[in-house]
Order: sequence, then structure tokens, then C-alpha cells
Amino acid sequence: FTFTTTLSIQAYAQVFLASVDYGQKMLGIPDGSRIHTDRLEPALDLSDDYDFSDTALNISTVLRWEYLPGSLLYLVYTGSFSFDQDVADFRFGPLLADLLEGESSHVLMMKLSYLWD
Repeated sequence: FTFTTTLSIQAYAQVFLASVDYGQKMLGIPDGSRIHTDRLEPALDLSDDYDFSDTALNISTVLRWEYLPGSLLYLVYTGSFSFDQDVADFRFGPLLADLLEGESSHVLMMKLSYLWD
């Protein structure tokens, strides 16, 4: 977005959502060299559940100001947010809300350039 000819801002956001539910473990009894899928039986549940949900959000924002012709000031913010849990959750609204409870990192940088005549 351009405020004036010398002041502008750019923003970028990227969301990653992943959930995996492995479901019930099934056991196949071989009939010779084949396992028939219509004869699968529930396996003994060993409570080793590998389901998970991962959520991540990356944000970048750049403010650019040309304070003199050819001389620039850049102000850059970068944020990274992530939240992981050991259950499969396919409700993506709550997953996005949980980002505030997870790990995050914030970086603020400034670059100043001056054009010498």
C-alpha cells in the first residue's frame, strides 16, 4: 500500500495447517500370500497414538520511507508463530486461535541508507 510517493508499506502472511488422524489400527490375517481387506480385524490398542496437528503463521511487513531523494529508511517486522498438539483437530478456527499460546519469535530490523552527492 502506498501512502505517498515517498512512504509505502508491504505485508505478507502465510498460514500452514496440518492434521493427521491415523484412525483405528487393523490387523490382517494372511490367507496364503494375500491379505484380504474385507477380513481385517481390530488390532490390540497399544495406546500409542500418533495423531497430531501442526499450525504455523509467518508474517512479514516492510515500511519504506524515502526521506531524501535516493535516501531510504526501511523498517522490517518478521513474526513467526507455531502451535503443535498430539491430537488430530480438523477445526481450523480453534487451531488458528491457539497460535497465540504456542511458540513465537519476533524480529524488528531497520536499515538506513543515505545518498552522498
